[in-house]
Amino acid sequence: MLDSAYLGNGQVFSTSSGRCTSTDFGVKRINTAAYERLKTAIEKAHPPTAEHSIRVRICAESIGEACSLSGKDITTLSIAAEVHDIGKLRVSRDILDKKGILTPAERAIIEMHPEWGMDIAALAFPAMPDVAESVLLHHERVDGSGYPYGLKGLRIPLISRILAVADVYVALTEDRTFRPAYSEEDALKIMLHEEKGRYDNYVLRVLEQMIS
Repeated sequence: MLDSAYLGNGQVFSTSSGRCTSTDFGVKRINTAAYERLKTAIEKAHPPTAEHSIRVRICAESIGEACSLSGKDITTLSIAAEVHDIGKLRVSRDILDKKGILTPAERAIIEMHPEWGMDIAALAFPAMPDVAESVLLHHERVDGSGYPYGLKGLRIPLISRILAVADVYVALTEDRTFRPAYSEEDALKIMLHEEKGRYDNYVLRVLEQMIS
């Protein structure tokens, strides 16, 4: 079994110094040292992605609690949200920070980040396979328009559906190199109307109640 993975920019993640501690729920085990190393790696490699990931975690946790997820699932959601973009460490900053429209080749590279992220998460959290699965599927959409597999509806686990909503909502409300931030209300309108059908309707309505 592999005990290391390439993160990009000359960084290699290894589990050799990992320290496992039990969660408060006594069901899963979290490699806390690995978790902290991954967060540090994201912050050093691309601070905007690190800031985005923190906001996504906060938003996803709030949605998960409002959806009455179990403590175990909240833990999974929280970790997955914090590291959901870890695969972007293997994408060049020229692509991540590009102000114009991505070329098809650049888009293809970006769309590899869930799979790269899954590999890293699976290595970091071997006792929590749902974390790696959630990282892999956070760009799937309930209408089948997402990637990497084009899954539809309930074939996408609830944690991944929540993560998808939190990720897009937070992204829309952030300044990006190619546009200014949308207001909370406008971001929600985009998700409910312009992108209607892409996201879990129940999760979206929970988010709407949270910000209203």
